[in-house]
Amino acid sequence: MSRIEEALARANRERKADGAPAEAGGAFGSSLAVSVPPGDTPRPASVTRSVTLDPKLIAASGFDNPVSEEYRKVKEKLVSLARQKGMNLFMVTSSVMGEGKTLVSANLALSLAQEYDNTVLYIDADLRAPCGHELFGVDASPGLSDCLMDGVPLHEALVPTGVGRLSFLPAGRQLANPGELFASSMMRDMLLEMKRRYADRYIIVDTAPVLPFAETRVLSRMVDGVLLVARENLATISGLGKTQEAIEGANVLGVIYNDASHPAWPSFPGYGNRYGSNRYGYGNHRSGRNGVE
Repeated sequence: MSRIEEALARANRERKADGAPAEAGGAFGSSLAVSVPPGDTPRPASVTRSVTLDPKLIAASGFDNPVSEEYRKVKEKLVSLARQKGMNLFMVTSSVMGEGKTLVSANLALSLAQEYDNTVLYIDADLRAPCGHELFGVDASPGLSDCLMDGVPLHEALVPTGVGRLSFLPAGRQLANPGELFASSMMRDMLLEMKRRYADRYIIVDTAPVLPFAETRVLSRMVDGVLLVARENLATISGLGKTQEAIEGANVLGVIYNDASHPAWPSFPGYGNRYGSNRYGYGNHRSGRNGVE
């Protein structure tokens, strides 16, 4: 039994001793039926955080446009690789800040979830500067760090998005140095539990950039595959080379070329990386329309 399962079993016993009903459905479970697999059910609707999708999550719009189509192309390639190699746990990262990894990873998760038979979990594992929760209009906590550090049951942190069978695990409270936490057996156990329990689920993990932070290098070796986001006019050949060296041993599946220039693409008002603020302390970057190639 994993540490997570032990903690949840102990919590169930304590609730039962207090006269409250124990939770059904396994290690992550509750007895409510919602549009996610049994055993991984988010909190009851009365206490579940309400989701408001940011317009920049264009993959959820259902509209046909060049940007959504590019995400579908990336999704199809990822699904093909996953089925050939038996993979379901993927990390999306970048060399440095400002390349659009969070927006790309969230849209990729949404695109995956729109296929009828796909169950998807999107995890914000950028504990230094979490922003995935802003795209879904929910609080960052409870989330990943709260589950790992405070024993918050995973099902209490999961957020059903209302898009297909997509659940979102926010980052939780922000940490200045999550390196030791991510290198711990607790993190490895949690990822392995998620991966093995639901072989038909896709798990997309958004992480901090590779070059500034050590924890991303650790996580890259825990997942089945890594997708690098490289932003036009920001990514460099030298930077990508250093990134590959930093995550040597990880299975790098490919590069998503973001904010790509394309004369046939119209401008989408409000779309693009709104993350122009200096979240990591390295300086601002421009915002613009995004493309994925």
